[in-house]
Amino acid sequence: MQAGLSFLAFSKLSIGVAGHVLAGQNRLLITREFADTNYAIFSQGSTLSYSGHSFSAGLSYRPLSSLSIGISGNTGGTMRTSRNDTSLTSARVPKRLGFGAVFGGVSGILLSANAEWNGWSSMNGLAESEIQAVDGWDYGVGAEVRSPSLFGTEFPVRLGYRHRILPFEASGEPVHETDYSFGLGIPITRGRSRVDLSVARATRSANLDVSERAWIMSFGFFIRP
Repeated sequence: MQAGLSFLAFSKLSIGVAGHVLAGQNRLLITREFADTNYAIFSQGSTLSYSGHSFSAGLSYRPLSSLSIGISGNTGGTMRTSRNDTSLTSARVPKRLGFGAVFGGVSGILLSANAEWNGWSSMNGLAESEIQAVDGWDYGVGAEVRSPSLFGTEFPVRLGYRHRILPFEASGEPVHETDYSFGLGIPITRGRSRVDLSVARATRSANLDVSERAWIMSFGFFIRP
């Protein structure tokens, strides 16, 4: 749950702030049944809950009509876990700092770039196991190119690159993920709606002789009443 407020400070500068309440639970039920009816059915339930809060803020600045810059951040509050009515552990909600920019000064091309740092290690005190979270950067670049029109309709082509350090480790080594993506927008109903198709090639690797690869395909719809 969250509540936010934004306002236009100047004609080219917008500022927003928000407060967040984080809550959830995992329920575990253990049941054992016996073929011999002389033994009663054993059942035990446990509920692991977590709760916390954080605050975030951001601004959007447009120094030029073709350039937009955004900065946002999140400061972590306290996060606690409990089992049934018993308090277990506590930690801090991860801090986050992000930057982004969009440039449309070249005819037919829209360029974007972003970078984000996440302080996942502040969550290490929350787990009772030896699993450790690690801090990491997440950055990427993208472009949307206006393709030649077909039957009087333009089909925007999108290209993207992303690299990030995942918050978990593999045998004590950081895990890196790299994605290359290609997408296509197909306008329908005379431009009032659009179908977006994309395919991405994702690879993960660590400083070990271990890696994995995957193809990710997605599609979406945009409808303007």
